[in-house]
Amino acid sequence: MAIGISGKAGLRALLTAGVVLSLGGLACARPPLPLDRFQDAIHHWQMKGGEDYPRHDPADIAAIADNLLLLQRDHGGWVQNRDPLQVLRPADVEALMAEKAEPRGSFDNRNVYTQIEYLMGAYDRLGDARYLEGARRGLGYLIANQMQGCGGWPHTVPPQSHYQGRITVADEVFSGPLALLRSIAEARAPMNGFGAETQAQAAAALERGEACLLKLQVRQGETLAGWAGQYDPGTLQPMGGRSFELPGIVSEETVAILRYLMSIEAPSPEIIASVKGGAEWLARVKIEGVRLETVKLDQSAEYRFHDADFDRRLVEDAGAPRSGRVSTIWRTIASFWPTGTGFGWSATTRSIQSAVRGIAGTGHGLPAWWRRNIPTGIAGCYRAPWRAAHASKPPRCTGGHRGRRHRADGAGGRAGRSCRADNQRPGLRCA
Repeated sequence: MAIGISGKAGLRALLTAGVVLSLGGLACARPPLPLDRFQDAIHHWQMKGGEDYPRHDPADIAAIADNLLLLQRDHGGWVQNRDPLQVLRPADVEALMAEKAEPRGSFDNRNVYTQIEYLMGAYDRLGDARYLEGARRGLGYLIANQMQGCGGWPHTVPPQSHYQGRITVADEVFSGPLALLRSIAEARAPMNGFGAETQAQAAAALERGEACLLKLQVRQGETLAGWAGQYDPGTLQPMGGRSFELPGIVSEETVAILRYLMSIEAPSPEIIASVKGGAEWLARVKIEGVRLETVKLDQSAEYRFHDADFDRRLVEDAGAPRSGRVSTIWRTIASFWPTGTGFGWSATTRSIQSAVRGIAGTGHGLPAWWRRNIPTGIAGCYRAPWRAAHASKPPRCTGGHRGRRHRADGAGGRAGRSCRADNQRPGLRCA
């Protein structure tokens, strides 16, 4: 079949468009853009609305990118917890257009930076200038909402509750934007499509953000520990969020920050010390000889974006290592004690603490996903390749969410980079 394009330029054009070529019976095509970063939003969307609706093929980059533009509001940002693969009906499009001018946007649940990354990937593949403009507007929103003073990001703009205006670390609200800004400042493909002026803006925002991140690391006495889920933007003291999110150092958020810091190829002495403190804190607060037990709730707990009909609790089990069950659990939330007494707890939706001392303790009332074995692999990654090389040859991430293997740079960039914070998933191990 005559295509009308010849030579290397034509081949590049076909590959850029995602066309499958057959050369002597060998078929090859560029893989779809990764959608891992949207999984949290999709999960929340489907927990409330179900999964029975038409969705675009994950390989249909143009359809997904077009959806992201429809979901984007006039201020450049997005609200959280939408499925970008949903096939939108005319009524859905009409409703989205009517919401365009509404002021609310959110960085919660890996939002905003994820859409920017996808749009830039779509622009790189398809060359549609609308995607570049959408990504540029999204980046403008992200930088404009970086907090004055300590340069973090809020949960939601404008805040709709007492905690949504605080500096937020939870759900990669902090580490995700930093990873994006670094990739733009360093002109990593496909972020090199922004240009020099935008790179300079990203570099300035990145510098403010990383300086803030180091300030927020909790000290127990003179020892650097981990990070809380949220902070007061004025005092920079750890704060609570929802009723079961009491002020404290949080293992999952600490892991996200450490993965980001360990991705920096030439870390400063301050960052090296920060990683050391965070990794050693995780090692101190692990709980061994226990397993997670799933229990059915008498009454389902209802939330804005999800419902929960079961819970998980820690049960002492000396035989856990032999039986193959989880033998090491990290305290989901370890209390904020300057003296570093090693007291861990979880909390119910009524803010009732449930103590976890040593390997004993049971949590009640928390949705199941709040107690997971998140920090697996961080201590090993820190002890061996990262510490030895001070991140000059950082480890690769393998394993991950639902058993998938993740590229080190998360989206088809240079192999050999370390774990991107926005690509974190339970099951990380060094390779």
